[in-house]
Amino acid sequence: MKNHILSISGVYGIIRDHYVSNFPHKLQFQAVDALNAYIKRYNEKAFLSKTDGGKYIFENPKPTPKDDSPFENSAINLESYLSQESGLQNLFQDTNAMHEWLLQSGFINAGIATEKMLLTHKL
Repeated sequence: MKNHILSISGVYGIIRDHYVSNFPHKLQFQAVDALNAYIKRYNEKAFLSKTDGGKYIFENPKPTPKDDSPFENSAINLESYLSQESGLQNLFQDTNAMHEWLLQSGFINAGIATEKMLLTHKL
């Protein structure tokens, strides 16, 4: 994996959740849609958008407040990672590569999650 924030299972989970939430309807997969749904779990106001130049950027009008907690905050980590151009590019590359593998491995057929995907919760 090129990204440094999600594991193979994490990227699979993003794609699986996207397909399962649309099941049994056909889906024209776009990584940005799956990633935006994932981002919304952590921050409803944050999202990815495409610039006039065709690049994706992370927009976060209301960042998660930092606190003094000694525990790791997943929302803050995600927002920080996506704010870096390389982090965002790596996550897109991993998501698209995983999607391609899922197509070739029979998890997705004709834009619909197969039984294999529905029964496989984690890789």
